[in-house]
This record gives sequence, structure tokens and C-alpha cells, in this order.
Amino acid sequence: MPPEQSEPSGVNLANFQIDTDHDHGGYKIIFSLKKNGQTYATDIDREIFRTPQFMEIRSLLSQVSVIGEAPYQDLGDESSTPIILESAKALVDHIINLGKKGLTVQRYKGLGEMNPEQLWEQQ
Repeated sequence: MPPEQSEPSGVNLANFQIDTDHDHGGYKIIFSLKKNGQTYATDIDREIFRTPQFMEIRSLLSQVSVIGEAPYQDLGDESSTPIILESAKALVDHIINLGKKGLTVQRYKGLGEMNPEQLWEQQ
């Protein structure tokens, strides 16, 4: 994010620097953030790589990395024209929309509103 570009939460990146991390060895990135006229410092050091959240992100990235880089194609069947998807978000949206095709959602207040065939399907 470029300096002084505002986030929706009202936090701006004022500055950043790379510094030596004497506690853990190596380097760390120190960010200066402005919020409500005050400047706060936060840093990213090698400890972030040991957090459960980072481990989960690494696992998820390794699972999706096999699909490669955009653009993607949905070839469909032989009679259809391939659909080009320009980003990972477009791919996800496309898959969700395909999953919704032919799907209907019905809500009932209680079992008394369902007919016997529908009750049997629920088992």
C-alpha cells in the first residue's frame, strides 16, 4: 500500500523500515501506522512464521498452488465455448455459481409442513 493511502478503518501507513532483529537474529520490518492523528509502530519478525495462523496459510497455499497462475479456463463440454477466468477470485466465484445451478432452498417451520416424500428424503 503506498504511503498516505487511507484504509477503510482510518489507518494510514506512515513509514516502514527494515532493521536488524537482535532478539531473534536476521531482520524485521517495522511499520509506522497513523490512526486518529497518532503514530503507532508495529513489526513483523521471524516469530510470525511460527504462529498457527501462518502455518495454516502455508498449508492452504500449498494446496491451491497446483492450479497455477491466472488466467484459468473452464472448458465445459465439447459443445460449449471455453470460459476464461482472469483471476483466482473469478475462478472461485465461477465454481460457486456452478455449484448453485439447479439448487433450490426450502425452509419449513416444522415437520408438519413437509409432505411424506420430503420427510423420507431428509433421513
